Amino acid sequence: MRATSLAAYFALGLRIAGTYASPAFTFRPYGWQSDRSGGRFAAKTHSHTGLESTDYSPPHLDACGTEISAENLATFEKQFRKQRKAHRAGDEVPNVVIPVNFYIIMANETVGGGYVSDQQIEAQMEVMNAAFSPAGISWQHISTKRVINPLWFHNVGVDQTDAGIQLEMEMKASFSTGDPDVLDVYSTGLGMGNLLGYVRLLPWRYSEDPILAENRAGLDGAIITWLSFPNGPLPQYFLGYNLVHEVGHWAGLAHTFNSVEGPGTCEGPGDYVSDTPVQAYAAHLTLDPAGGVCLAYDTCADQPGIDPINNFMDYAPEPCKTEFTPGQIARMRDVLALYREIET
Repeated sequence: MRATSLAAYFALGLRIAGTYASPAFTFRPYGWQSDRSGGRFAAKTHSHTGLESTDYSPPHLDACGTEISAENLATFEKQFRKQRKAHRAGDEVPNVVIPVNFYIIMANETVGGGYVSDQQIEAQMEVMNAAFSPAGISWQHISTKRVINPLWFHNVGVDQTDAGIQLEMEMKASFSTGDPDVLDVYSTGLGMGNLLGYVRLLPWRYSEDPILAENRAGLDGAIITWLSFPNGPLPQYFLGYNLVHEVGHWAGLAHTFNSVEGPGTCEGPGDYVSDTPVQAYAAHLTLDPAGGVCLAYDTCADQPGIDPINNFMDYAPEPCKTEFTPGQIARMRDVLALYREIET
């Protein structure tokens, strides 16, 4: 990126998210038991290919690092409504096939060092295609490249200084062509499970800023932890929906609990999708997974609907997640057509 400091672009959306706080709950993944009196959870140890789940830090409050500024989203929404109205002029939405490249960044060629097998990638593709099928979106696996680079594995997404963001950009630009209609997926360490994944910029940002567009190859794509592939070291937590969530951002969706005022409020337009109920907190802050049951709370009782714990864009445990709403599907298809040149 030009001489301009990357730090100056934080306000433009380069920064990834912090945490959402709740006084009563500390998030742990599905399969951890809740002690409601103390707001804490106790781990269940699970053995898989010689590894123990306690070898890794379980995902917590900053599960997804994609930060969407409410102010930027509101500004974009005005423009988007005009563009999508013209785009939707009665035309049927065709099915589309989107190419996918996987870049598996490893510290070494062990499961603990970031290795992801071909079988896991195939399983991930099956999850992706099933999740996006109602939207008329199919994903075609084009390539897999495995790279041993401990520096990338341990630091990308963890170090959010100028140097850390530059490191991420160097990694992505080593592989990506920057084509807006190709999904590049990067699997790295992300703090050994302290962060599940993120999308650096939502797709319309590249049309707003020529410097961002010029550097798209180093910015675009989805980064996920290698732990979240299906059949990985923590199979009781991860079913492959972590990538579905991040690709929802790649296709233009916000979190269902998005709020202008921040966590804990039921005010404002939320995610700008009319059929996702208003939600004060991410579900993991209120969900009690004891006994393996997905129980929805109603954090905005004066608004229609209960918290959408089955939605891919919430933070509910993965076994709870089953759907995108029709409104989210329509929004994704319009964003893909208008900002990623994906329509036919």
